[in-house]
Amino acid sequence: MNKLLKAAVCCILIISLSTSSPAFSASYKAVVPTFNVLVGGERFYSEPPVIVIDGRTYLPLRALGDCLGVHVEWNDEAGQVEVDTTKEVLQKEPAAKNGYDKFDDVPDFGKVTKTKLVHRESSATDFGYVTSFAYSLTEDNLSSSVSSYVESVLLLGFDEYFYDNSDNQETILLLNEKTGRLINLVLNGNIMVITIFEQLHTVDEWMALDEGKSLPQKEYEALEAGFKVYVDGKEFVSENPPLVVDGRTYLPLKAMGDCLGVFVEWNSSKGQVEVTK
Repeated sequence: MNKLLKAAVCCILIISLSTSSPAFSASYKAVVPTFNVLVGGERFYSEPPVIVIDGRTYLPLRALGDCLGVHVEWNDEAGQVEVDTTKEVLQKEPAAKNGYDKFDDVPDFGKVTKTKLVHRESSATDFGYVTSFAYSLTEDNLSSSVSSYVESVLLLGFDEYFYDNSDNQETILLLNEKTGRLINLVLNGNIMVITIFEQLHTVDEWMALDEGKSLPQKEYEALEAGFKVYVDGKEFVSENPPLVVDGRTYLPLKAMGDCLGVFVEWNSSKGQVEVTK
């Protein structure tokens, strides 16, 4: 478990568009990128995720619209997706302030223990993306906070996968074998850091990763949409057509950015795509 623990410690400091069975033609194999996409300075997160096909980045239209405050809807009568940049909608952040909304299978440490979050950070590791949450505990609630949180996690189907209490640091690795979710808890002094691994794996896969082995890259099937997308009344036209993945409409990010009037840039120094208004 050494590599998994190091990955965790180093990290310390889409709503579906309902369609009425449109016809699909070509299909493509899509993979999850190894780089981040940032929207307004925050990492963009969606499920299904950002995908890459033949080196081109695609994002789910509805999820990006929510982040940018752009109205997106399915017109059932016309059989098409319609984007209206003139309508004001509630703008959502790519990730909530506390970030736990990305993990509906993990309890919020702050809510369980009534402790204030002092730091949140998302980063990439050899085991995929992780998000870490840091909390400052007091001597009075230190022991009770840790035990109550671990208990709440175990009640959700997690098992203690690894435990170590040495070098003035307590480490607990918790794994839900049913969902594949891995959580790492590190208590150093009065600082508790919860690290959640975003990728879901079986026990054997986690063990293989810990041994330095690589897993096959996860693939998604992307179908060429059998309907059209309109932006402010004009048909979205691109050499790369709209796609559908698990019922979500995807568009090529660069072309979509041009239509929505947002700036899309590859930051080579940070190895990430940045989307800004």
